[in-house]
Amino acid sequence: MPPRREQCSRKAKESSMHALLLNTSTIGEGGAVGEPEEFTDSDTDPVWTPQEEDSDDGKGYGKRKAARRIKGTPRKNNYCQQSMQLQHQLQGSQQQQQQHIHQQQQQLNEASDAYNSQQDLQGGGDVSYGNATTGAPATAENFKTGDFIVLRADLVNDWPTIWQVDSKCILQKYEPFRQNGKTFYRNMSKYASWNLETKKLYLKAPVRIQLQSHTETIVEFMRSELLADDTEQFIEKIMEDYLSYRDNFEIYIQTMISQALDPSFFSEITREKDDYFLGSVRVVDNIMDNCKRKLLAITPWTRSIISSIETWPKCHVFSEWVQNNLTQKNCAGCHQPGIAVRFLLFGEPYNPNTMQTITPDARIIYEKDIVLCRICAARADLFHKIAHEKFNLFINCSQRVSEQQQQFPDKTSTEILNDLLAEHNWIDELFRNMRNCWAEVESLERQKRFREVMQ
Repeated sequence: MPPRREQCSRKAKESSMHALLLNTSTIGEGGAVGEPEEFTDSDTDPVWTPQEEDSDDGKGYGKRKAARRIKGTPRKNNYCQQSMQLQHQLQGSQQQQQQHIHQQQQQLNEASDAYNSQQDLQGGGDVSYGNATTGAPATAENFKTGDFIVLRADLVNDWPTIWQVDSKCILQKYEPFRQNGKTFYRNMSKYASWNLETKKLYLKAPVRIQLQSHTETIVEFMRSELLADDTEQFIEKIMEDYLSYRDNFEIYIQTMISQALDPSFFSEITREKDDYFLGSVRVVDNIMDNCKRKLLAITPWTRSIISSIETWPKCHVFSEWVQNNLTQKNCAGCHQPGIAVRFLLFGEPYNPNTMQTITPDARIIYEKDIVLCRICAARADLFHKIAHEKFNLFINCSQRVSEQQQQFPDKTSTEILNDLLAEHNWIDELFRNMRNCWAEVESLERQKRFREVMQ
C-alpha cells in the first residue's frame, strides 16, 4: 500500500484567504485590497509530473498539479507498462504463428483426399490391388494413408525403393531384398517427409502383401502392373551411361574416314596391329554385337530370317500392303496370328571389315520379303540398324569425304580428315543415333526381364 500523502500548504492557503475575505468589506475598484504575493493563485503554475517527488521541506510548495489520480487507482509505473507491452507482443506473435499453422493445415486438408485411417492389410500372401496405379499425375487425391508409392525418377532402376504413406506428411521406407530367387520389400525404420509439391513426383505402386505383423511387413512390388511408361526416361539414362565411349567412337569415325580416303587403310592397321585404331574399333564392335545377342535372345526368329537381315544392308517397310494383301495369317518371325507389315530387304552384301562388296553365300537360303507382326517388325527394324551400323557410318563418312574433295580439290587427305573430325556437331549426332539404338535394346530386354519375374 503506498504511503499516505501529507497535506500540502495549499490547504492552509485556502483557509487564510477565506478568513481575510470575511473580515474585509467590499472596496471599490480603485481601493481594492490586494492579496499577498505568497497567497496569490496563479494559472501559470508548473505542471506536476509523477517523476517529481513531494518533499516535507516545502520544496514543491506552490506548484499546481495538472491532474490528480482517482482514489483507489494504482500509481503509474513504467516497469509495469513495459511488461504489459512485452506480454501483448508475445501474445500477438503466438497468435500469428497459430494462424499460420492453421492456414497450412487447412491447405493440406483441402488438397488431400478425405482423411482415412490406416486400414489393416490382409496377411498370409493375400493379394492387395487396391493400390494399383492408374498412371495419372500424383496429386493428393490419388494418395491415402496405407498406399504404396514409388518415385518416378527411381523407375529407371530395376528394383527402386518404394514408400508407404504413413500420414499426410510422412512416408515410411521399404527396401528390396532377395529371397528364393525373387525380390521382396521389407519396411525399414526410416522415414521421409513430403508435401503438396513433392507428391507430384510419385506414382502409386501395386504390391502384394506377403507377410504382416506388428513389427514387420513384407510386400512384393508388382512391377509389371505399373501402368506408368518410363521407357523414354530409361532410354535417356542408358544413353547417358554410354557417353563414356565418346573417345572410342571418335577414333571409330576417324577409322571410317581414313578407310574412305584410303581403301587399304584397315588392312594396313590390321597388319601392323595398330592398337590405337583397332582397340577402339573392337570396343564399339563389341557393344553392337552384345546388343544383337540381347535382341535375338528375346526374339524367337528363325536362323534364315536372322541371316537375311544381317546380309542385306537396306530395307523398306510397307504397312499399307496389309489392307489389300491379307494372304498370310501368321507372323513369319514369332509365328503368332496377326501380320501387320511387309519387311523388304535389298542392297549389296559387303565385307564387314573392308566394306567392299561381296557375293552372297549360295549355301544360305535368304528371305528378302518377310511379313511380320507389329512387334516383330519394330524389332527387325532395330536389329537391322545395329547389324549395319558400321556400314552405314562408312557410307556417311564416304559421302562427306566426296563432298570435301569436290568442293576443295586441292586439299590433302590429312586436311580433309582433320576438317571432318573438327565437325563436332556432326560426330555428336552420329554418336547419339547409335547410343539410342543401344538403349532401345536395353529397354526391350528390361521389359522382358520384368515379365519373366512376375510369372
